[in-house]
Amino acid sequence: MNYYNRDGTGNALCGNGLRCTVKFINDNMISDKTELTIEAVSETYECRKLPDGRITVSFPPPEKVKTNFKLKVHFQEWWELLNCSYVDCGSPHIVVFIDEIEKPKVNNLEEVNIMEWGRNIRMHKDLMPEGANVNFVKEKVER
Repeated sequence: MNYYNRDGTGNALCGNGLRCTVKFINDNMISDKTELTIEAVSETYECRKLPDGRITVSFPPPEKVKTNFKLKVHFQEWWELLNCSYVDCGSPHIVVFIDEIEKPKVNNLEEVNIMEWGRNIRMHKDLMPEGANVNFVKEKVER
């Protein structure tokens, strides 16, 4: 699988793109196997189609993990020192727990301005030159 970003750059991995590739292979009867090994970005990934139709991908351990660091991020008319975590599992990802966003206080994922906030974090100067995929996360509280 070769994945290209919207801007035409490549040499990255998209986990959802990998799952879509497996679904495309199954839907178009290129293979009827429920377990496939797909090569992408010089790595191989074990993929499986579950009985309920979901596709799982096994990733190798992350190449780099950094937790609880601050990024100074521009949100509309204000700046915020945002607590983030970073993981590179074939492509770099920034994880932002929305409970830690203070201005404005964010109560649920629907309140996240993904387009603006995600773009500002993705292209942050401290993450260049490659940038990072941005994941806004709300922890689920078990009761």
